[in-house]
Amino acid sequence: MERLEGLLGSVGRLILALMGAVTALQITVRVLPIGYSAVWTTEIARYLLVAMTLTGIPYAMRRGNHISIRPLLRMLSDSLQRYFITLANILVIVMCAIGVWSAVSVLNRTMSVSLPTVGWLKTGYLTLYMAISFALCIVVILEKLNSMWITDLSEPGAKEHPVGDAQETTKTSAQEGQ
Repeated sequence: MERLEGLLGSVGRLILALMGAVTALQITVRVLPIGYSAVWTTEIARYLLVAMTLTGIPYAMRRGNHISIRPLLRMLSDSLQRYFITLANILVIVMCAIGVWSAVSVLNRTMSVSLPTVGWLKTGYLTLYMAISFALCIVVILEKLNSMWITDLSEPGAKEHPVGDAQETTKTSAQEGQ
């Protein structure tokens, strides 16, 4: 899973660099009187922003940097924390499964639809990327549930750590014990 996290981080940085280059081109063409219209840059930049967001979702979930209710849950007892975190993760799995199902159900139709200004870019590519992103989120959550319930690297007991996920908390606790 660390390799997946590294790959997602690299893809996110590449997308960000491409988005910056496309936006810089758009600004340059707009400012300089060169007589070239770069209308396509707006659509490409928008698609790259969506792709970067979809790349960042499983990456942030894996690192424990996503918006969550964990700070609120840390006020509960350790046993209640475990059950509420599990419930929240199950709800996220359901939402991601709906996202995967929705993307797959419209994939055939969107693969034939091109962007108005960029004919070679099909909307189905982003739809497929969305399905992959949500599927990766499910994998990340299942990994976290496995570490919480099977291998007992649990989130509970992390009240003294305001941020971070189960793996960080366990590593910190193990280091303190040494």
